Amino acid sequence: MTVYSCATIYAGHFGDDLEYRHTDFRPRGRGRWYRMQVESAHDYAVPSWVSVLCGALDHQIEHHLFPKLPPNRLREIAPKVADICERYGVRYGRNAWGGTLLAALRRLGRMSLPPALAVG
Repeated sequence: MTVYSCATIYAGHFGDDLEYRHTDFRPRGRGRWYRMQVESAHDYAVPSWVSVLCGALDHQIEHHLFPKLPPNRLREIAPKVADICERYGVRYGRNAWGGTLLAALRRLGRMSLPPALAVG
């Protein structure tokens, strides 16, 4: 279970297509804060029964936007969040879980190398 939990969290938070900001970064305005939350996470596609079992961790974007919502509500609002992002030109990352996890593990692997070796 621990391996699955780690894989789920990594898939939602690591990848070359995510926006990483310095820890001192403070967005100016509420709209920029929402954009930062969306662009710093992934959602990924899993069967609905897996989403229920993992507490909707497959909806990391919605969780970042509304951390106090229960899992069933995260699944419910995901299509609306995706539509709003498309309307305003905000990148909304949602892909298959396996591909998202592999991209996250590649990113983590490069991050673990010394800077001179961590190219690409």
